[in-house]
Amino acid sequence: MKHKLTFMFLLFTLAVFLGCKSKEEDAWKKLADQHKPLVQKHMNELAALAYQYKLRPKEMRGGGGSYVGFEIPSQMALEANASFKAYAQADNIVFTAVDVDGKGTIKGTCDSIGKLGSWEYTGLFQ
Repeated sequence: MKHKLTFMFLLFTLAVFLGCKSKEEDAWKKLADQHKPLVQKHMNELAALAYQYKLRPKEMRGGGGSYVGFEIPSQMALEANASFKAYAQADNIVFTAVDVDGKGTIKGTCDSIGKLGSWEYTGLFQ
């Protein structure tokens, strides 16, 4: 009888733990779903800045037709929902956003005509 009660207690504890874990994951997912469009909006703003940089002549501190040399302004590299990095090549620039809680990333590529696309999502942003 004692072993049966111990076993039942362990089963109950496990069920409560799994239920709480599931609720916590659901809450994180809902939060990520709220953050996702905000992060993408910010990435579009960064893509617009990068494209303006590309179009600007080098004499005016631009890229002279290339994204190489573009850096995210420090005041735009971190916002409430994510931190942002840029990886520039001549014809495209890849922006990566990492959720402030580290539970997911969003990656978008700005092409040679300034269009942001080729979205990739990891973690809770999937």
